[in-house]
Amino acid sequence: DTLFEELPKGDLYVQLRVQNKTDFTVQGLDLYKVVDINAIDAIIGTKISITSICNKTFEMIIPAGTQHGSKLKIASNGLYTMNQSSRGSLIVVVNIVIPTYLTSEQLQTLRTFNEL
Repeated sequence: DTLFEELPKGDLYVQLRVQNKTDFTVQGLDLYKVVDINAIDAIIGTKISITSICNKTFEMIIPAGTQHGSKLKIASNGLYTMNQSSRGSLIVVVNIVIPTYLTSEQLQTLRTFNEL
């Protein structure tokens, strides 16, 4: 342990470059995560699993009638406030995905449903 005794005394400057390798974006202390759901699930509602930045999994209910861009909040699962125990939230942003290709049978089913 004499290594540090032999080094000259002074300031140590460290430069870090952080790469965003997650599907989260940050706004203040809140983390945002976009989830894709299909139109039927948006209409009738569904349950999805969300994994937080700490690898904790949450079951989240997407309510019936959810609109594209709706935001659902999981409180106290965002970033920590420096030197405090309070945290931001995890905000789940719903992205409704419309299929670009449907079979003729699927199209007919949807047309029949639409006429009800």
